[in-house]
Amino acid sequence: MKVRIQTDDRIFGPINEGPVRTFWGYGLIPKGTLVIYGNDSTPVAIETCSKLNAFPKRLPEDAAFFNSKVLLSQKALVSRAQVEYLRELGWPFPVESLNYYQVDFLRKRLEEAFPDRRKPFIDPDNPWSPGSTSPLNFTSEEREQRNYLKFLGVTVPEEADVGQLQHLIARYDTPEKRREYEEAPHAWKLLPATNRQLKLLRFFGMSPQLRLNRGSATSLITRILSDEDNRKRWIQYKLLTEDIGDESAELRPFDARELANVPVPL
Repeated sequence: MKVRIQTDDRIFGPINEGPVRTFWGYGLIPKGTLVIYGNDSTPVAIETCSKLNAFPKRLPEDAAFFNSKVLLSQKALVSRAQVEYLRELGWPFPVESLNYYQVDFLRKRLEEAFPDRRKPFIDPDNPWSPGSTSPLNFTSEEREQRNYLKFLGVTVPEEADVGQLQHLIARYDTPEKRREYEEAPHAWKLLPATNRQLKLLRFFGMSPQLRLNRGSATSLITRILSDEDNRKRWIQYKLLTEDIGDESAELRPFDARELANVPVPL
């Protein structure tokens, strides 16, 4: 059902009731705000509209996180660019007292509600803008396209939209490059095992002559250390020998009986 929000100077909406309920539950809409629900002709205060107060059970937990200071973006103040863009999207309430995370959440929901008003959001003064390694304002599709173009070595304008990104990809994409890109996250597995990995595996009986790559070593170590007794023995070795470096794959000498008696802190 659609909702219209009435303020002193205008009516905001219509907008789906879902985001309105969320905005109200998160404290983004002031108490006493007049709303017109669906086909109703008379506005009522939002707190008296039963349909907009039918919150899911998880709302208190979600609202608590929304108003927390856990994330870096929740500790950052709202930016000037955000304030101006929210006005362009038509949001009728002040946002200057909110933090960056809260306003970015609001921006995304408004862009979903009014896709015709959406435009590339550039915020040069904030680390969560397009220059960031993980910008908040890109969709997952845009982020993936930008990552691929960066892999290809293509310079992408910050204001480029999805259509422009697709045009650039079509221009520079090849099956070989696509395959290389998809395999890149797993390339580390083919590197030689680290000294630390080899040392642990030798402690548990692997032959010093055996050569492994990093992926195989990781799988073996995960299997070995899933056993509680093995984890204890490895901790005892490190405590006894103080061997915590990665300079060599060689184990330091130790006495097995002395190792078995090393207490392991809880």
